[in-house]
Amino acid sequence: MSAPQSPLHCSTEQANQSRWILVAFFLVFALPVLAAYLALYSGWWQKQGSTEHGQLLVPPVQLNTLKLRDASAQPLTAHFLQKRWWLIYHMPNECLATCENSLFLMNQLKTSLGPDNDRLNLAILFTQSNSTIAEKLQRLYPKFTQMHGDASTLAQALTPFFKLPKALPQAEDHLYIMDPLGEIMLRYPTYSNPKESILQGRGLLKDLQKLLKDSHIG
Repeated sequence: MSAPQSPLHCSTEQANQSRWILVAFFLVFALPVLAAYLALYSGWWQKQGSTEHGQLLVPPVQLNTLKLRDASAQPLTAHFLQKRWWLIYHMPNECLATCENSLFLMNQLKTSLGPDNDRLNLAILFTQSNSTIAEKLQRLYPKFTQMHGDASTLAQALTPFFKLPKALPQAEDHLYIMDPLGEIMLRYPTYSNPKESILQGRGLLKDLQKLLKDSHIG
């Protein structure tokens, strides 16, 4: 008859089992998002006769590094993400033609997703210099979540991704896609010309549809 296992041996086995459960739990939620991201980065879309229409951010920007706050000035947490994909507009100092086109486009994109529209949340990202506009836009776009961040922090986190030969554009006045894990992975330019904005919207919609199709969470 075999000798009974010692309590120390049993506790070690239980600890190992708990670690494997945690690893499995992470993989269940993280792999679908990772697969969607790799589909973009690896060029898989090109093989399928399509391509991403925005600029892929490599590596993606982590939401928690931006130190954002909600409309009540409370720090944003993982709970805030609600396991959804996010389309975020980084507000400039004033909401002129480009801003108006972008916010209108965001509403249209969410509606165009049909049954998947509840998997996408919309947000406006403000900085300290334009916080007074927030109240006005809250009345005009009540379904948009408002995020607030420090202008210098956002500039340091997002501007380095611009690699154009001429003067670097600002990180603001762009649209960003963020995954359910809080990783900002794609950026899109915005336009003051309505026709250009519509054309950009078509490509952005294709990207959103592809991401939602390849991801089983969010």
